[in-house]
Amino acid sequence: ASSMKTTPYDSYFKKAAKKYRVSESLLKAIAKAESNFNERDVSSSGAMGVMQLMPDTARGLGVEDPFDPEQNIMGGAKYIASKLRDEEAARAEDA
Repeated sequence: ASSMKTTPYDSYFKKAAKKYRVSESLLKAIAKAESNFNERDVSSSGAMGVMQLMPDTARGLGVEDPFDPEQNIMGGAKYIASKLRDEEAARAEDA
């Protein structure tokens, strides 16, 4: 993470990475690619905030305000962690 630019949300990325055991660098890379760290960003498909959560996904993750950077980053980290666990489980089944 130290090689990536500092953002106003570094404390949230750090907290989310620790809570969900996901790389802080990965979370920042996703946020950079998805919204360029813009908490007010809305995509043409309706994805919102720093991590570009779709409304239904955000609700399912317990994100009440997708434009709140802390909630959005925590929700995004929770989502990524679940996807990574799914991938690990699938690989374990194939082994």
